Amino acid sequence: MTAINYNDPALHQAVKPFLRILASCDRLKPEESIKTQYHLRGRLLLEAIAADLGYNSEQYEVRSNKAGPAVWGEITLHANDLYVQFCLGCIVDGLEILHRWCKGQQDYRGGPNHWLRFSALKDYETVLHRFERTRASGHTQEG
Repeated sequence: MTAINYNDPALHQAVKPFLRILASCDRLKPEESIKTQYHLRGRLLLEAIAADLGYNSEQYEVRSNKAGPAVWGEITLHANDLYVQFCLGCIVDGLEILHRWCKGQQDYRGGPNHWLRFSALKDYETVLHRFERTRASGHTQEG
């Protein structure tokens, strides 16, 4: 991950602590205290994303699965029409933020998977627009 200017006013407040956690971790060896912070900060960031996308509390759920000691687990935002999942230490570099449209909070299959790197969060507004386009593509599938 490239160096990040944490004093950059364009960097969203919820993104800063999340990216700091990522910068301090060894992706291949999850340390429990950092893993706990990764899940806490990731949940807070997904809550901010949900709010910025205009969801109310009944329209989404944020959850995390810390999984076992050898992996980082995943953190998920599951809304009525959007599924976003953070996955640190995935097998393939660059497969860190999964997003796809879905048809309700019980739809775990949804539309096609799209991927972003965590570094994309530096441009928070662009990420929000990507998620909005993903949601919209699901609405065109209805009918």
